[in-house]
Amino acid sequence: MKKNANDKWNERHFQICLALLSRPVVPDSFGYTKPLNLLDVITKADRMIALLQQRERRERDNV
Repeated sequence: MKKNANDKWNERHFQICLALLSRPVVPDSFGYTKPLNLLDVITKADRMIALLQQRERRERDNV
């Protein structure tokens, strides 16, 4: 079964979110870690997807 473009980008968004959530946590100078901010994770993933889509359009137009 072939994925449509929306499914492809949703899967990439999910994978980016997982990668951001599983990154190593760096404690502050007191040894405490910051609480996880899901909005920040999703916002970063949205931005990465937008950049990947721009790159794909540029590459497709240059061919």
